[in-house]
Amino acid sequence: MPAIWKKTPLLRPLVCFAAGICLQACCSLSPSWLFLPAGLCMLSLIFYHRLPLCRRYACGWAAGCALSLLFILAGAGFYFSSDIRHHPHWAGRIYQDHFPVLLRIYNTPQVRGGSWKCSADVTAVYTSGHWQTTIAKTWLHLPYDPSAPMLTCGSQLVTNASLKQVPAPGNPGAFDYPGYSASQNIFFQCAPHSGQYRLLAGTSRSFGRSLSLCRTFLLSLLRLHLHAEAAAGVAEALLFGYRNDLDPALAQAYSNTGAIHVIVLAGLHLGMIYGLLVLLFRPLAHKRWCRWLRPLVILAALWAFCLIAGAGASTLRSTVMLSCMILGQLINRKIPVYNNLAASAFVLLIIQPHNLMDPGFQLSYAAVTGIILFSTPIKKWIPVHNKLLGACWEMCAVGLSAQILTFPLMLYRFHQLPLLFLVANLFAVPLSGLILYLELALIPLSHVPFAGPILGKTVSLLIHGMDGFIVFLNRLPFCSIRAVFISGWQTACLYIALIAVITWLARNKKAGLWIAFAALLIFCCFRDVTGWQQEHRKRLVVYQFPHHTAIDLVSGHACLFLHNGPVGRDTLLSHIGPSRICLGIVPAVHAPGIAWRYPLIITAHKKVLVLDRVPAAGNGRRIRVDAIILTHALRATIAELYSLFDCQLYIFDNTNSLWKINGWRKEAEQLHLRHYSVPEQGAFLMDL
Repeated sequence: MPAIWKKTPLLRPLVCFAAGICLQACCSLSPSWLFLPAGLCMLSLIFYHRLPLCRRYACGWAAGCALSLLFILAGAGFYFSSDIRHHPHWAGRIYQDHFPVLLRIYNTPQVRGGSWKCSADVTAVYTSGHWQTTIAKTWLHLPYDPSAPMLTCGSQLVTNASLKQVPAPGNPGAFDYPGYSASQNIFFQCAPHSGQYRLLAGTSRSFGRSLSLCRTFLLSLLRLHLHAEAAAGVAEALLFGYRNDLDPALAQAYSNTGAIHVIVLAGLHLGMIYGLLVLLFRPLAHKRWCRWLRPLVILAALWAFCLIAGAGASTLRSTVMLSCMILGQLINRKIPVYNNLAASAFVLLIIQPHNLMDPGFQLSYAAVTGIILFSTPIKKWIPVHNKLLGACWEMCAVGLSAQILTFPLMLYRFHQLPLLFLVANLFAVPLSGLILYLELALIPLSHVPFAGPILGKTVSLLIHGMDGFIVFLNRLPFCSIRAVFISGWQTACLYIALIAVITWLARNKKAGLWIAFAALLIFCCFRDVTGWQQEHRKRLVVYQFPHHTAIDLVSGHACLFLHNGPVGRDTLLSHIGPSRICLGIVPAVHAPGIAWRYPLIITAHKKVLVLDRVPAAGNGRRIRVDAIILTHALRATIAELYSLFDCQLYIFDNTNSLWKINGWRKEAEQLHLRHYSVPEQGAFLMDL
């Protein structure tokens, strides 16, 4: 048995539990498929323990298999039970369009795009003349009105606006919003206008509301002397992980330079806070009556901070790990760091199995595992005797080790790889630590004359300097490798290669080197096959782009962009940038093999018509086209178009209103014609 299994007894059940979660996520097994094998495993283990000692040793492998299978089934069962849709009182079982619903706001609403956005619990549905208690969650979008009563966590309202399913990603490669929502058990969204909801008097009391009020109060103390909006946004993110006031462009700069962990509350910040608490309670360390009180107070302070900060995946991971360490010290037992890490992951997956699919959870554990495994060997590469240079090299070693296991995930999830992360972290990490401690001092001293303003000014200047350095690095042309797309299988190949190389280096087994070579060869084959397919393609892409016609004519890796009216670069990148990365295309002045002669798109095999006005009547002969794209609320019926064109497929883009599309859809169905609504069904792709 490898040493890692012996040092980390919780690793095997953790791997099996995670495998069960993945199995349930892929196959959606019903409980009946889980109970029978689980019962057989339990009987096998009971039978094993009743065997004589001489037989147990020979049958140990069978007991191990039964126990592993039991953990796999447990993971599948926990994932099934955590899905709110399986609850007997889930609102989706009884809700129908325009049924009145009672909503309770779950978190503090934020202003986004001229509206309030928050999540809410669907606590009751009005049906059959009475209110029926339900369980569900929804995204809530309310029109922003400064004169309206302030919405807070715990506010209740009644609305008859429809609860709609969370829409699928509109374009290829776009952010998986339904998956992100499902990980939080949210499957609906509701957007009532000002006359469709009524705010009820009073608020619902809950633990979450108390935490929200406490966070709001602490944020108000923090902002009292931070007058610059950019500095306040970074300060809130650094101390509490509160990113609603953070400038998106600045956050992207931190991400591009590999310093995003500085403004995302994680183990770095919790470790600093733990160190501060230990320092503050050091005078009581040798008091006998404080032997139990001191660690329990530190533990309570850490968990209070974690809950107030929102209890994100990385924050919970750090808090659970520190809790295990503190409890181990309390009972005079040193818990190995590997087992500590596995225990924290196990606890978080039991609490919320959906965490396994969360990118933050994955990156957090990959980074910490890399630091534990590789920071010490990397630090030994270059022996440094100078204390200052040694501290800098140690920080570089930690940064390098964190990147080893996270870079495949960075490429897969965010399609980029930072190159200047060492330079960014050498400056940002110590500076962010100083800012964190000053913020912790600013909160209790915010109302103290002289002390509050001086601390606020100091924090603002330090944040301004840190932001300026990160923005400077982000502007450098070699800051990061961007627009890289790899598939899930390619990501798996990279991780297999990494594990094999690590095994080769640690145990000097040549088999690991051969496995790594094979995995990289398969990775290159995936890449080459995908590249060959992309080189020989001709494709039409009609994007889901708000209030605009946006069409890419793709030939190989080049695309000709057709659009109406001016489109801002940032708007263009946010809506179709990820799609172009996913499809492996870049804008060009023309697309070889595809001719654009308004209003026709012509290739060797197909013709597509783009109509934005009523065509002139022909000579009675119908023109053959493969598809017609209707834009700008064309004032024509499908029957009129069918009389002019021999076409079986009609595409409605985002410049058409939904009521217009509904009318066209009914006509197309009556004429037995195919149709596709881009606003409702997402981007339309067709090979040309």
